[in-house]
Amino acid sequence: MNPLELIDIFKNHVRSSFYDARNAHDCIFDEDCPVEIALAYLNKAISEHCSCDSLYYAQYDSLGRDEYEDFSHQFEVFANEFLTNVRTNHSHQWTDIEFQKLKEIYDNSVFSS
Repeated sequence: MNPLELIDIFKNHVRSSFYDARNAHDCIFDEDCPVEIALAYLNKAISEHCSCDSLYYAQYDSLGRDEYEDFSHQFEVFANEFLTNVRTNHSHQWTDIEFQKLKEIYDNSVFSS
């Protein structure tokens, strides 16, 4: 596989993880969406994100860049905040704040294009 194909595959995985995180975020704020569905979207996002991390570190020489590491860190913050608030039955105010930070990082990265 050539490096450009690898980069495209990686970008697609990052996009998928973000879109699933966005679906989880949107669902948790939709009173018509059961929390189980929001958690399913988050689980899918986390699984996709694990694939991203695996590919990233396995091919670090080709894929290594600070913007992915910023995205990955913020993704983890968002996911942990989401799960903590579901577990403790707290408001998702901070879930939203952490998602907005994730969205900003994503929107200003090469992954969004």
